[in-house]
Amino acid sequence: MIWIAVDAMGGDTAPGLVVDGALAAARHLDLGVALVGPASRIGAQVERHAGVDPSRVRLVEAGSVVDMSESPSIALRRKPDASIR
Repeated sequence: MIWIAVDAMGGDTAPGLVVDGALAAARHLDLGVALVGPASRIGAQVERHAGVDPSRVRLVEAGSVVDMSESPSIALRRKPDASIR
């Protein structure tokens, strides 16, 4: 099985739709997903889904996220624990 890391906080509707899509991919394809971001927020979204196979989903804690208004290069230098890294 192939594992992919997903920045669960990426996008305007994060983490809801990002988690929905990642779990759908894990359910229909032979892969596992590592959802990266604030574990409490991501976990709450995962819990909305019945029958999630825990062997295919991992939550990876990231202490901060990059906001849409931030400069990507500056944010990556100043936030070494950001979900996108």
